[in-house]
Amino acid sequence: MAETYDEIDAQPFYITQYEAYAEDLIDRLPDWRGRVLDLGCGTGIHTRAVAEIADWATGIDVSFRLVRKAHQKLRGARGSVLVADAGSLPFSDAVFDAALSYGEPLSHFGDPDAALGELARVLRSGGRAVLSVDNEWNLRTLLSPRRFLHAAASRGGAVRDWEFYDDDGRPVRLALKTYTHAELVRLLECHGFRVEDVVGIHVFTLFAPLATNARGDDWRARAFRLLHRVDRRLARRWPFSHLGYSKIVAARRAEDRPLSGR
Repeated sequence: MAETYDEIDAQPFYITQYEAYAEDLIDRLPDWRGRVLDLGCGTGIHTRAVAEIADWATGIDVSFRLVRKAHQKLRGARGSVLVADAGSLPFSDAVFDAALSYGEPLSHFGDPDAALGELARVLRSGGRAVLSVDNEWNLRTLLSPRRFLHAAASRGGAVRDWEFYDDDGRPVRLALKTYTHAELVRLLECHGFRVEDVVGIHVFTLFAPLATNARGDDWRARAFRLLHRVDRRLARRWPFSHLGYSKIVAARRAEDRPLSGR
């Protein structure tokens, strides 16, 4: 998808998604100081944005083609990108002051436990990580008896099938991991993170038809824009912050405790 990855200007889903990321990034400006890691950077949209603020931004992704496009975006900026696996980061301990991971990379990782362990290792004591994930308990889950019963019977999230077409028109199917809030909190706490706040994405815009021309002027486009405004107003307020199709979770790495001498 490298060539079409940045085409996010017309579909309601991506407009909502990327405006939510952009607003969240701006809301957290004080966090983007020092050295910042973009985990699963894609084509470097957010790596470039953070590079304008931080001392240095580093993006990593497993896709060579995505990293190549990100490298073009980073020209002249205080940043760099490289091909790397989140489960085995090629960095020293505590080298980053903050990390972000928009676009739900954690839901794509085959081993999220290893990825969070590595993130905790390379992030300094007290550093903040801002991660987006696919969310199990959203309004569609609550309104569908089948989805509700499946979610209620499980201790954690499920797996969503995502079907799309690649740049050559071939059908592709990906499996994406969803997380319940309790499941994600436990996973983060296992690696020394404490969750501080949550932002919902696609709370009500989840119900906008994907085929809508978001820039049009028919009833579908107008309905989408109304839902989008409602989402932006409620995304940080409980319980809506926990009811998005996906969500952003900010967590802080625990302060290292000094060893007590005898």
